[in-house]
Amino acid sequence: MPTDESVRLFSGQVWRFFRKAQKDPFIHADRLRRASRRRLNDLLELPDYGILVREMQSTFENWVADAEPANWLQLVVLPPCDRKSLVREWAVEHNHTLLTAPEPDEILDPKFEPLLPEVAGDGVVVVPQLERWFLRHERGLRVVRILLKRLATLQRHCVVGCNSWAWEFLSTLVGADMVFPAAVTFQSFHARRLRQLFVDLSASHEAKKCFRLSSNGQDIFETKEDQSPVSDYFARLAARSYGIPWVAWHMWRREIRLKPDDSDKTDQKFPDEETIWITEADEFELPTGLKDSVLLVLHALLIHDGLSEKQLSSVLPGIDPMQILAALLSAEFIDREDTMFRCTPAAYPTARKHLINAGFPGDKL
Repeated sequence: MPTDESVRLFSGQVWRFFRKAQKDPFIHADRLRRASRRRLNDLLELPDYGILVREMQSTFENWVADAEPANWLQLVVLPPCDRKSLVREWAVEHNHTLLTAPEPDEILDPKFEPLLPEVAGDGVVVVPQLERWFLRHERGLRVVRILLKRLATLQRHCVVGCNSWAWEFLSTLVGADMVFPAAVTFQSFHARRLRQLFVDLSASHEAKKCFRLSSNGQDIFETKEDQSPVSDYFARLAARSYGIPWVAWHMWRREIRLKPDDSDKTDQKFPDEETIWITEADEFELPTGLKDSVLLVLHALLIHDGLSEKQLSSVLPGIDPMQILAALLSAEFIDREDTMFRCTPAAYPTARKHLINAGFPGDKL
């Protein structure tokens, strides 16, 4: 019979063996190369989310055909960071009338009166982004109030889109939720749905290209007999991205890596394919200095779906945004297009977590 000490030694050796097996990845992430933006665009098509446009059409088709609907207004509330404007795409594809948002300077001009000529006539009129009709400023809510008052009495099919953070703000400040029926949104993307979307968006269906996890070499698109994914990658990605397809896509894109320049065992393991590796990306780290101001800036950017430095100074008059914007750009929480700063989709889950933990009023999605 072995002594207690020898049993403990043997158990410890077995545990260390299995722990080492779990920790040792199939290929170390630091050996892999980051893909250039151009290469990423070649590998992963920019999403058009046609499936969501079709779902919107299916949702509203009978309502549009009804000459006397119970509600003339319909509200679509979407998660933030929707760079393509899903509601706008639906409106354009089906030739509906778009209501043009005023310029930011017009919103703050006390003499500006929105004429809203587009609301007259027949057919469906669409406000694709209600967040473009206001600014969080003492003079920034007058125009959206005028719009909501006009829409409340409109006897014409009207669809209004709004991001979830802006909707929470407008419901609290101007009672926007009293004007509309219950909002609709798309069903969150679970693992199987997310996998199918990414199959359509990626080059994985091409011969000789395969997306594999660097941790175990598993093909992320491989399925079981019931068509559910073999890997748990999409289940984890769906959870991390809150089931938001454009957030998940940007998170996935951030995790793409290419094989090392030098040949290694992976070339011998998968000789008949071009392997694209999926790693575990580094967590986003919130800038440590001026944390309260950093969170205020992130909150403002989410509510408005992007602001210029000048507009940020207007909505946050007690803050000099230049230093904070630079820190958030460096930390990849935001990006810049021309003069506009926006929260990056991949960083949205981390930004949301920090804002909710700090007590900011969050969205309900």
